[in-house]
Amino acid sequence: MTTVAPETGESVVVRRPGPRELDPVRTYRRRRALELSLAVTVPLLLVLLWQLAAAQGWIDDRVYPAPSTILADGWDRATAGDLWPDVWATLKRVLAGYAAGTAAGYALGLLMGSLSLVRAALEPLLDALYVVPKLALLPIFLNMFGLGEGPQVALVAATVFFFVWISTMSAVLAIPSGHRDAGRVFGASPWQMFRHVLLPASLPSVRQGDDRDGNAERRVRGTAASRPGQGRVQERGPGRHTEGAADAGRTAVAGEGRHRRAVGGP
Repeated sequence: MTTVAPETGESVVVRRPGPRELDPVRTYRRRRALELSLAVTVPLLLVLLWQLAAAQGWIDDRVYPAPSTILADGWDRATAGDLWPDVWATLKRVLAGYAAGTAAGYALGLLMGSLSLVRAALEPLLDALYVVPKLALLPIFLNMFGLGEGPQVALVAATVFFFVWISTMSAVLAIPSGHRDAGRVFGASPWQMFRHVLLPASLPSVRQGDDRDGNAERRVRGTAASRPGQGRVQERGPGRHTEGAADAGRTAVAGEGRHRRAVGGP
């Protein structure tokens, strides 16, 4: 609003504090409640629309079974004990590949971010491999590891590796030069520089990068689905129950991964 200053007689623009300034805690809680409501309501509305479309025949329920069909089929298989062995088989591949890819990406990211010569030697090669579709590497992994779990775990690890490597190397390179200068002033050796300066200073940014790239884990769940696992679930049952069983398996794996992320797991 505009008022007139009594001392000078000039017009002065005065901004009164709004709700955010008067009660920031309440404003934050209301904003957070709104965001959570939208996060729950929008997927729920899409599921209801999916159910309606399947019930009204707008979509082919043999290819896109209704959510109620998926839940009923998943419940039947879970109670019969047919679902969980396949879900666990897929989760083991995802966890093994995720752990291997994260460890390799984190170690190489720290090394390349700390040593410019290593970065100059490896960055062009890794940049070229990054743009290659990871499924194109499957024949190579089959030749290397043969049939079985090895190629699937390696494919998951390769997918996760690049996300972690990029975020870790970027975090190390983003460390302010003043941190390195302080280490040199105090006579830190290369190992001390890495241990006491680069590693602690990069961890917050690395953690933020892991949060942003957490969809890599969800992205590779389909990669890990094969026999035994979600692939075998998809092969079971005639007609529309085939897709219903597959969707039930995907839902179980995705729900378990969301729970682990919510409680702070890998």
